[in-house]
Amino acid sequence: MSTSSTITDACPCCTSPERGRTITGRERQLPVAAPAHQDYAACSDCGTWYATDTPATFDASEHYPAEYYSFAASLDSVLTRWLRGTRARHVTRRRSMLGNLLVRRSGVPYGLAAFARLDASPSSKILDVGAGGGRLVRDLHVAGFRNVAGCDAYGSDVAGPPRLMRGALDAVPGTWDVIMYHHCLEHIDDPAAELGRARSRLDPGGRILVRVPLSDSQAADEYGDRWVQLDGPRHRVIPTSAGMHALAARVGLIVEAEWRDSSGFQFWGSELYREDIALRSLSAGPESHFSHASLEQWSRRADALNASGRGDQGAFILRVAPELIDHLRTDAA
Repeated sequence: MSTSSTITDACPCCTSPERGRTITGRERQLPVAAPAHQDYAACSDCGTWYATDTPATFDASEHYPAEYYSFAASLDSVLTRWLRGTRARHVTRRRSMLGNLLVRRSGVPYGLAAFARLDASPSSKILDVGAGGGRLVRDLHVAGFRNVAGCDAYGSDVAGPPRLMRGALDAVPGTWDVIMYHHCLEHIDDPAAELGRARSRLDPGGRILVRVPLSDSQAADEYGDRWVQLDGPRHRVIPTSAGMHALAARVGLIVEAEWRDSSGFQFWGSELYREDIALRSLSAGPESHFSHASLEQWSRRADALNASGRGDQGAFILRVAPELIDHLRTDAA
């Protein structure tokens, strides 16, 4: 997922060359002495924010160290993995008293909630692209989804089960009923090429689940370069809803369903950045810095913004466009 391009001439989602304002992001998640900077252009047509003028020497791998949050799953204990899998089974397949207790105590992770909407069968072939340490993959495997695997360009090879592979989608063999991108697609410079590859790897009737930060959101407007999900320079393309629809159409996909699933993180994380506090410098979570009342208020505000379509992240279920299916059937005949 590294890039050697020096300039992006057009919006990666809708291909418009027209640019609006420029936003400069920098490394704020990890506490580093000399944070890297990244300029983003706002597309004048679809509103997508995308990285521009990237130095030819940019090496994305430098920004995914071992302590990067998505790799934390490899540290989970056996008991934690079993409890998380029990909760996943309750949410996706079979209700249980223990599962209900776990949900009431700790809630449902947004990625798991989004997956549950697919109503996948236990035999479905499921690939999680950008799986990090494999937490969701392991949860689903314990829940009874035996044909689940994950890959990550900066992850590790784990024989499993479930299997985790170091590499991007094009390094993974086979075809799939479900391909998921949970906060992964925004890290890729050319999302159209990536979704085109994913579409070609779907079995008939297959679907792609994409969860991404969205720049047509209240938090993006309110915090600008201190918006926690700008996350420069890791994030390369931060779409809008319109941008996602345009992107899907470019590669023969349609948006079957979409919704916002943001949380209070969009506010407390951005407030940390306003204070120039690195996200990963908190030792005990947001409760160590913000009052319970503030966190509750931000959570309620996130729920209201999700309902109005202004939360700062969302989920999209994509299918192959009917006209492309007809074309493929004609070619096959």
